[in-house]
Amino acid sequence: MKSVSEINNLACSATKDKYGVIHQPLLNIEPKHYIPDELHMMMRITDILIRNLIDDANSKDNYSKITGGHADNLKILIEAICSCGVSFKTWINKACELEYTSLSGVDKKKVLTLLPDKLLFCVHEDTRESVIKLWKYFENIYHLITCQTTASFSASKVHGIIKQFLCDFLTLGQMKREGYQPKNVTPYLHVLLYHVPHFLQKFGSLSQFSGQSVEKTNDVLKNIYQTKSNILDATKDALLVRKRIENAHMNAAQRTRRKYTKNNLSYWYGGISEKRKTKLKQIENEQLEANASAKHIYLDTENLSVIELKEILKEHGITTKLRKKEKLLQLLKDNALI
Repeated sequence: MKSVSEINNLACSATKDKYGVIHQPLLNIEPKHYIPDELHMMMRITDILIRNLIDDANSKDNYSKITGGHADNLKILIEAICSCGVSFKTWINKACELEYTSLSGVDKKKVLTLLPDKLLFCVHEDTRESVIKLWKYFENIYHLITCQTTASFSASKVHGIIKQFLCDFLTLGQMKREGYQPKNVTPYLHVLLYHVPHFLQKFGSLSQFSGQSVEKTNDVLKNIYQTKSNILDATKDALLVRKRIENAHMNAAQRTRRKYTKNNLSYWYGGISEKRKTKLKQIENEQLEANASAKHIYLDTENLSVIELKEILKEHGITTKLRKKEKLLQLLKDNALI
């Protein structure tokens, strides 16, 4: 691990090999005093694993559409994640990109523990066992770095365990799985392999440095912004409300809830529900339009065969005896499918 002086020397050096150092550090704090947050490290690495599962299920669905199989692997994956006791959805945004629900730290711990045994039917068969093994391996690593008895492990032993996880990760990339390439090895994975073993040996379990207890403050500030702020000067409002809460807690006092008089009763007893239904319907229509436009954009007609074009028409309830690609493309245009 480099010291601040070594990092400064590398940043000012004219040599090409700077070992990843680009600029001088903004704060002159010795790296040996850095402690990675185990919660955020787990969340960011789990993000990679979940994203790869979604891409895997999508890839399997695309292949099934061509071969005439059941293209419901992504749906099965979503149901498997939801069965872990979390709320999870996917959707196509206006940029025609697939997005999914961002899970909290607690939810990701549930998924990390329960999901591997539910991945039997929604990922590619040739790498299924390796993917399940990878998930269980990372779960064991996370328990290792947060366990109170971790001090009994040497840094070299922990490094060897984590290195095996990274080797299995990259092996999947060699088996033509896009999300497991060297470019997908993020700084969090680098920290996990090369820095966490040192901290475990020196300080013990990383759970004692976790920022999870501070996350509640973030939730409180979000609540203040949404419900108790005029949004014109949200920072000032948040600080004032937090100070009032602290003073009330110190003086064992409770703030009296402000009374609100409902003047328009017809709105509260009927109008508000209709307004919410209309808003929900509008959101659903926007999602349907985005999904429809995404299908049009992703349809690469130039590289599709005659059989694939006829399959697309069949999915939309159109059967034809046409065999020429030009006529099939024209039929797709006539039905506003491209």
